[in-house]
Amino acid sequence: RKASPLPPATALKANDSEIPNLQQRKSEQATEATCASGEVTLRDFQPAGVAETCCPRSKVACAGCASFTGGSSCQRCAEGFIEREGKCTACTNSGGWLSVDGKSCMQLAASDCSDEKVRGQSSNEACCQCGGGIVTPTPFSYSNSRWSLDSNIVMMPEPRTAERYTVDAKCELAAHNLTMDSSTGEISYMPGRAKPIEAFSFECEVTAHQAPGVSLASVVTIAADVLSYSCEFE
Repeated sequence: RKASPLPPATALKANDSEIPNLQQRKSEQATEATCASGEVTLRDFQPAGVAETCCPRSKVACAGCASFTGGSSCQRCAEGFIEREGKCTACTNSGGWLSVDGKSCMQLAASDCSDEKVRGQSSNEACCQCGGGIVTPTPFSYSNSRWSLDSNIVMMPEPRTAERYTVDAKCELAAHNLTMDSSTGEISYMPGRAKPIEAFSFECEVTAHQAPGVSLASVVTIAADVLSYSCEFE
């Protein structure tokens, strides 16, 4: 039996109008942002793609935020976070809770929040959108960098998650003329003090007090070395 001939190659080629413009599709699916050194990149995952915005590193509003377009608060919190008192707070609904109508926290409208207890717990206690739920601290860290002794050490928590920070009693910041801003968590040299002339390295436990009863500690290493130069003489 004789096989049918293949169609001409030109018949397999799509019209130019049918070939998608990759650059156009990319712009439709994602909005990229070029952030400055003092900003962090936020990503908002949407059905149409990922939209990026920039948020000043020093703002508490950056923590848990998916979209920031200016001002003092986040425009859209990331998944798993809910806006409370102008900040994005990590919150999880109490598992297994149901209303008298059999609705879970996810199905409950904000207008249905109440103090009526169901099996010992109300929606105001169990559900995040009602002001309840299980609040957990937002993780943060400091960059792991070694500085030169003659440089200006400036270390910020990333992201900034609180408006009050403390260090452990064994922290040696003062011994090296360093200090920490208790409201921002920024570590830097004390104004008017001389910089150390000998290399040093030590650790501090920094605690971010994010909300009443919600805090998290992170260990930061502060280290500075003497710059050495290698020269070749002929």
